[in-house]
Amino acid sequence: MTFYSRRFWGLLSPIIALLCTPLAGHAQQVTSPSTPPLQTAPQAIRRQRTRQLRVSVPAPAPNTPAQPQNNRRRGRRRRLSPKPPKPPVEFVPGGTISSAPVFGAHGLVYFASWNSRVYALDSATGALKWKFIAPKMLNASPAVGPDGGTVYAGAYDGKVYALDGATGALRWQFASRSLLNTAPAVSAQGDTVYVGGYDRTVYALAALTGAVKWRALVGAAASSPALGKDGTVYVGADQIYALKPADGTPIWKAPTGYDAASPVAAAPNDTVYAQAHDQAGRSQICALDTRTGHQNWAYPLGERMASASLALDDRVYVGADQVYVLRQSNGHLVWQYGQGSAPWSTPTVGSGIVCAGNADGSLAALDAATGDLLWTFATNDPLLSFPRFGPHGVVYVACEGNSKIYALEGRTGKVLWQFTQEPVPTTATILPPTSPPPTRRTTP
Repeated sequence: MTFYSRRFWGLLSPIIALLCTPLAGHAQQVTSPSTPPLQTAPQAIRRQRTRQLRVSVPAPAPNTPAQPQNNRRRGRRRRLSPKPPKPPVEFVPGGTISSAPVFGAHGLVYFASWNSRVYALDSATGALKWKFIAPKMLNASPAVGPDGGTVYAGAYDGKVYALDGATGALRWQFASRSLLNTAPAVSAQGDTVYVGGYDRTVYALAALTGAVKWRALVGAAASSPALGKDGTVYVGADQIYALKPADGTPIWKAPTGYDAASPVAAAPNDTVYAQAHDQAGRSQICALDTRTGHQNWAYPLGERMASASLALDDRVYVGADQVYVLRQSNGHLVWQYGQGSAPWSTPTVGSGIVCAGNADGSLAALDAATGDLLWTFATNDPLLSFPRFGPHGVVYVACEGNSKIYALEGRTGKVLWQFTQEPVPTTATILPPTSPPPTRRTTP
């Protein structure tokens, strides 16, 4: 190279370095801040290009195919399709009432319903005072203690509930070993509650606490108990049992010749009246001596009877395919009413009037002396619960289908008020079982 050439390139090299310096600085910011200083412009450019290539395109591992880059953020949840809306809850009318009304000391009348509720209504106006909701249905009538301050009810969840009669507050509950579909009975002293269970057990509970006093095992599902004037507990199953009130020890057992039986009531004349029926539909009512269980008389009925009630006029009032009125002393027929087209509920007697409900939806008021029809009231729904006379000669009755409770004037049948249950979810209605549970051995 000549002198002039070397001098020319010596003057031109600083100018080229000044022009390339900004480009080299930008590349350092993107790649690495520890780039060594430039010596010459061509060398700096080559080195920066090599570094950019090494950083931006890393070489794949040996024998491993290059994987596509995943630009998703780690931990991001997948978007799910929205959940379908829940179907609306279906509601049905308040539910069947097969309970008879019972009366308390606060001017209230109580009903139990298949919709799992116990209702307390003002007996004069029908206004709802309170309601208690149990987990499952209530099929039988509640019971009220002698003081009228506590309501006892058995439910299909197998529990007995003791409720404050004025407020409906729960005082205690007792869990049995099976469902309860019978009405409790309270002793005259108000200290013991007797319940017949579907587990073939009769329970005696302390009225204040619900503690078990004793258990007694019977041969089949136990009926609602009936109490004698001396406190004897009468209960029906495969036969009629008389139990000591102190410890449940059997006094006597009386077979009836039928599949199942239940006592109706114990009369002051040392007689307990019981009903019996079989799977063929035959039924009868019989009178048993309270001391020995000996059968004094029996009256056969054409259809399975509902139940019977007693009156102080030496008569027994029976509901079956017809309404029968019999002499308590000998079982002789006094009169009967109905054509046998539909079964009748248990009759009730008050102020010389007999009232009974029919499965065709009619309530009939009959003259207690002659059986003549006084008036009828049509509900257009079956009457499973039996009516009862309350204060001032008022008749209270509940219907099956329309979920209504009526208060009627006893003399005329005029509607004084009616109460309709609120609609409830369809899951609240639970059908009764078709057969009793298997036998269990229990210890009294």
